[in-house]
Amino acid sequence: MCGRDLRDQRAFVQEYWSAQEQNFLCWCPRCSSQSTVTISDRVILSEPEH
Repeated sequence: MCGRDLRDQRAFVQEYWSAQEQNFLCWCPRCSSQSTVTISDRVILSEPEH
């Protein structure tokens, strides 16, 4: 979220697999945000009406 480099020694990045999906659980020590990044070939998103 804050854009800090996750190669920081205090950051947490864990790779895991779910079936054929490659995922990364990430935690930033600066802003305490946690996210999961999934590697995929295609992304389909929906946008709420304005």
